[in-house]
Amino acid sequence: MILISKRGDTQQVYAKPVLIETLSSFKSVHAALIEASAYAQELIYSNAITALLAADAPAGGKQAPQQPDLVGN
Repeated sequence: MILISKRGDTQQVYAKPVLIETLSSFKSVHAALIEASAYAQELIYSNAITALLAADAPAGGKQAPQQPDLVGN
């Protein structure tokens, strides 16, 4: 179940909180997100994330090619 009591964008507070029932599949996705977040924190705190990022770096110390800036900035 999701409880909404305030909008984040407008800061509008609802007089009566809005309750949204969730499906069981959503709950399992939510659990997976919690597990992924905990795993990410473990990688960061153990400094293992630097090894994973280094393994993804392009060979020769060159930066990966960047997408073109289509906005004109």
